[in-house]
Amino acid sequence: YLLAERLDGLSPVIRRRIRREVMARVVEPVAERDDFWWLKGRNNWTPWCASNILLAAFCLEDDAIRLSRLTWKLMQAVDRFIAGYGPDGGCDEGPSYWGVAGGALLVFLELLDSRTGGKISIWSDPLIREMGRFIATVHLDGPWFFNFGDGSAQAHPPLGATWRYGERVGLEEMKSVAWEVACGGNPEMGLPVNRPVHSLYRELQDLFWVPADAHPAAADRPQARWLSDLQILVARETSRPGQGLVLAAKAGHNDASHNHNDIGQFVIWLDGEPVIVDVGVETYTRKTFSSERYSLWTIRSSSHNVPLINGIEQVAGRQHSARDVRAELGDQSASLSMDLAGAYPGSANLVEARREVRLDRRPAGAVRIRDRIETRCGPLTVAVPLFSPAEISEDGTGRIRFRTARGAACLEYDPSRLTARIETVELSDRNLRSCWGPRLARLTLEARSSESSVSYEFAVSRAADSGAARAKA
Repeated sequence: YLLAERLDGLSPVIRRRIRREVMARVVEPVAERDDFWWLKGRNNWTPWCASNILLAAFCLEDDAIRLSRLTWKLMQAVDRFIAGYGPDGGCDEGPSYWGVAGGALLVFLELLDSRTGGKISIWSDPLIREMGRFIATVHLDGPWFFNFGDGSAQAHPPLGATWRYGERVGLEEMKSVAWEVACGGNPEMGLPVNRPVHSLYRELQDLFWVPADAHPAAADRPQARWLSDLQILVARETSRPGQGLVLAAKAGHNDASHNHNDIGQFVIWLDGEPVIVDVGVETYTRKTFSSERYSLWTIRSSSHNVPLINGIEQVAGRQHSARDVRAELGDQSASLSMDLAGAYPGSANLVEARREVRLDRRPAGAVRIRDRIETRCGPLTVAVPLFSPAEISEDGTGRIRFRTARGAACLEYDPSRLTARIETVELSDRNLRSCWGPRLARLTLEARSSESSVSYEFAVSRAADSGAARAKA
């Protein structure tokens, strides 16, 4: 299409072969069949496949009637995909998949808009706007995102598509996030000259959709956002990027796309650096999408910071969900509370498993976690595993120190209610190592009671000898 003259100069057979193969393998099967599961709109496969097929058809299909029928068919599939989202626009596949979910939706809508001269345009739809805003909402700082499900904390939303999406729906924060992530978390440094090329089409998007003189600084962030359908809270001590505490937490259910058993999971960042994290997921294998999925350690609840109750973990299924979920957003604090009991099997004998996570901005920034577990009979042992890429050490009775690249955080707990154990988790998987390095620390806080209930609290704040981070240039 773009290289016709040069390809014909090599051989006139090349373009004919490309057309024949793409039409026979991609366009015609979708035009003629209705049994492709992704046409049902269940996940990112719908906009991802639809955008690529529509682009191929626009370039290669000469019959206007066949093209219009295929376009309508793909539009219906993408409509089903959009209808699967709640009003908050949250992508339950997580930020790592947004590029082929919301990002691919942008490409599909761009194709329709440009081909019809703007006659098919839904940029003003509030849901489309929120589906784009999601990637900015779950951006924590620099290259970091609130990851959940099968995703990495270092997601890579495509620069061109994310920028264009923000431009189309009027969200400058999307453009700022797109640039900051593409610059490796250092927007003032500009794009690296040796960026890897993953797709020619994405390179063209970057070239034509991002202005040549683009150089936005990291923008201020909202102090808190609550995605009520996805049940995700992101709260900040300060709106300035790279400064203060950031808390992100989720409720939801254990049947999301790319689900992990992680109801009640939270992460904490300080001055742009990870303190308590979601491990993420290992490289996909045949087990990942099989009946053995929940035998994989990163997918089970025992590898998330949710309570392990008498050795019993959360289980998968739509019925296993958070109850009585409440989010409160204020000037002084932001919190999320829920009853986790529904996430566990009946064998846990739970009456209630209430968790509250709260970020206090004043008088001094702190993230507080409060759990109260009640069962039908004692005794009771509850363990909470906390994973961190920071250097962890005991700092006196009831104090754990987290040393990061930019300072230090302190976790405080009541030693009369909790005991602490620090271990090292060696990482061999390349996905995990590329995000966290060769190892993570695991801090396990454990509460024991001869009775049928237990309650405890711990808090994370800036260490007393760790000064506030300098503002980014």
